[in-house]
Amino acid sequence: MQQTLTAKIRLYPTNEQIVSFKAITREYQRLCNIVSQWYFDGHFNANQKVFQKDMYRYLRNESPNLNSQMVQSTYRTVKARYD
Repeated sequence: MQQTLTAKIRLYPTNEQIVSFKAITREYQRLCNIVSQWYFDGHFNANQKVFQKDMYRYLRNESPNLNSQMVQSTYRTVKARYD
């Protein structure tokens, strides 16, 4: 029988970390809104490859401070909401 151990932790970020986290999440939300508009405008059947071709470079230029993994994640987040 397999057991799962769960730990409950609490983080105490510094004020600087709070500001940074809020800025990153706002930027992620902004990019998700851009991708959502692209998706809604007729790319309902688009896959990750089409997204990469059409939007990835634009989003990286739009938000150079967001890492590439988060930019890729915007597609998955938006697609999950529409599917």
